[in-house]
Amino acid sequence: MKRTRFQRLVALILCLTFAVSGFAISAAAADDESNASNEGSTDSIYDSSEILELLNTISYGDYLKDANANPAKGSIVVDAIDSLYAEGTNAKYEIGTYDGVEAVLTPSTGTVAWKVTGVPERALYTVTLKYYAYVEEGNETKADSVERVFKINGKVPFSEARYLTIKKNWLNDYPDAIYQGKESLDAVLAEGKSVGLEGKIKDGQLTFVYPGVWTSAKVAFCEKYELRFMKLDIYNNEIRPTAFQSPEWSEYTMTDSMGFYTEAFTFVLEEGDNIISLDGKNSKLAISEIILSPAEECITYEEYLKLCAGKPAGSGSIKIEAEYMSSASDKTIYPVEDSADAFTSPHDPSRTLLNAFGGEKWQTAGQSVSY
Repeated sequence: MKRTRFQRLVALILCLTFAVSGFAISAAAADDESNASNEGSTDSIYDSSEILELLNTISYGDYLKDANANPAKGSIVVDAIDSLYAEGTNAKYEIGTYDGVEAVLTPSTGTVAWKVTGVPERALYTVTLKYYAYVEEGNETKADSVERVFKINGKVPFSEARYLTIKKNWLNDYPDAIYQGKESLDAVLAEGKSVGLEGKIKDGQLTFVYPGVWTSAKVAFCEKYELRFMKLDIYNNEIRPTAFQSPEWSEYTMTDSMGFYTEAFTFVLEEGDNIISLDGKNSKLAISEIILSPAEECITYEEYLKLCAGKPAGSGSIKIEAEYMSSASDKTIYPVEDSADAFTSPHDPSRTLLNAFGGEKWQTAGQSVSY
């Protein structure tokens, strides 16, 4: 509640600021064009509807209190192409095939709407997008996440639905590892190939390609020969690898981008037909399906153990250095140096090793990495 009041206060201040600025601009324009015709003089300098809507939008907590609806009993799959609603759309979208999937490419600005038909009863639904974070030419390294505003029947249901953040898929460009030991290059190469690593000897230098999949044998081999898949400067210090976008089809269930609410948002849909829409704030986004479904509750650990009953116990272990991420949700999540603890692996007091990831860049709700 305090957060909502603060937002409304800020919005009111902004509204007043815009109003004063608009009055000053209008007055100056009137003086400069006193002999001009009055055609179009009633046009507003600014659109206050969005500000007024923000002032009147409640928080998600208040929205749930006033919802007076039960969880949905089933799911509704909305085809993003077949269910496009022209009357609620004011943006120029594109229909195409992205990584083998036909979808609607929603623009970075403007509104794209869909018609949801046959909702059986008034109920609470979570909303999941099947999306592809389209990369425009020249923006391959653009770090911003995709931002959208969600509306139901032309209105933002609650304030947090204005700030939806949809993550992209980032990969690090890990270079080949250079063997710097004194063992026979041919012998080390043969041993590396025996554990599944791809390597080669060229101009008297042995290098190994970064493995897409780690195994215990690969890890042991890299530790034995101190192989590091990092760029080096002239002083043998490690340099952060370049990050690049690698779009892939993913799912995003609408949640609070600020992390105040940890569960997925649930939205009230009325019985019959509803119009849902997304307002673009930045970046293009391809969408193939919108799934409306009941909120899923996580099972307890005890319930999970019962599901695993009768399955054999695992054996062995695989250690993966944390700085070798398969992918990350943000460009700002990258390998860093942690030299404060001698137990950090690997560790070398004589040079910089990027032996960890995250730090202050790993503290925002919704960020993720995978291995």
